[in-house]
Amino acid sequence: MNITIKNTTRDMWQKLIRSFVHGGDPFEIRCWEGENEEFAKKWSDSFEREEPETIYHGKVTGAFLKAFCAENTSGGITDFFSVGFEMNGSLLYSEKYGEEVHVLNIDEKDEQLIIDAGASEYEVY
Repeated sequence: MNITIKNTTRDMWQKLIRSFVHGGDPFEIRCWEGENEEFAKKWSDSFEREEPETIYHGKVTGAFLKAFCAENTSGGITDFFSVGFEMNGSLLYSEKYGEEVHVLNIDEKDEQLIIDAGASEYEVY
């Protein structure tokens, strides 16, 4: 099952990240010019440049997760337009600065985590 969640709030977004993302999961942060690249550089193992963005790759740690959920210099849901996490065959993508979240390859148990995070508007496909 795949789910797209729209109209997320910062609180809901943080709950989704904490529910689905765990230590050792690979992450990808796509930084556009002017986004918080210092944060991405600090936590990533590698990066690649694809105009007009830089893509940072790394593995989630407890310290990363705590800092990532706390980091918010933009005043929005998150500082980054696009962030992805791979979780044991499932994927979570935060798009549009966190306003839209896609969770792919999940089961009914994971759908309940989405509901518990406060998502009232979501599409299953």
